[in-house]
Amino acid sequence: MFTTLLFSPLIRWQLIKSLVKRDLIGRYRGSFFGFLWTVVQPLTLVVIYYFVCSIIFRLALKGVHYNFFEFLICGLLPWLAFGESLNRSSMVVVEQGYLVKKVFFPSEVLIPVVVLSSMVQLAMGLGVFGIYLLISKVELLVTYWWHLLFLPLLFLIQFTLSAGLGWFVGSINVFWRDVGHVLSLLMNVWFYITPIIYPYEIIPGMFRSITYLNPAFHLIESYRWVFLGEGRVDLLGLTYLVGISIILYFVGGLVFGKLKEDFSSVL
Repeated sequence: MFTTLLFSPLIRWQLIKSLVKRDLIGRYRGSFFGFLWTVVQPLTLVVIYYFVCSIIFRLALKGVHYNFFEFLICGLLPWLAFGESLNRSSMVVVEQGYLVKKVFFPSEVLIPVVVLSSMVQLAMGLGVFGIYLLISKVELLVTYWWHLLFLPLLFLIQFTLSAGLGWFVGSINVFWRDVGHVLSLLMNVWFYITPIIYPYEIIPGMFRSITYLNPAFHLIESYRWVFLGEGRVDLLGLTYLVGISIILYFVGGLVFGKLKEDFSSVL
């Protein structure tokens, strides 16, 4: 039972794929711009943070070949997908209670569905950014194009981390409905303690070791390494990120598997 839950993204792939498709179509049905919102919304946030951080607070990057705008894009796009995955995961079991109550419906697939839905939008945003790099920085991209080969690995790591945490918060929220509100607060704190809208170099020395323990830091820096050719990526940090992601995937799956039997009695 537990093994089936952990491998549900593979075992239930056809079901998950159809639910992801339904989720994406349903989200933008009736809107004039449709899937363009997957690019417009994050780009708007990037512009806002660029104005606040670079223009008003005058944060600057030194000794790198990319500008602050590109720096923000590589940090914000993965974080927005990660944050949306967790926030939606915390509510999806409750929202889809009518499906969960069906005897033969595997409720564990609901979390991979919202995670993959967010990551499809991430892939679209990064695809547009990749086109921008091909146009504006093709000479530099030629020197580190092989970094892009690691992008599928980053997607797999982010999925593993998001699904594990998603299973955990999604199952707990069924019994304690305050989880969604608490999670929103924690995600805001997590966002600002992670070097996403500011460079790692401005963090005071006494806090840098704490930042190194933040798995989101290694994930974001890995994306910057892939797309910009530079980032604070090292084998130890990447191993730590992979290890934490796998542990949380198992823990989240274990908690969800233990609690799912009582979902129907609560929903």
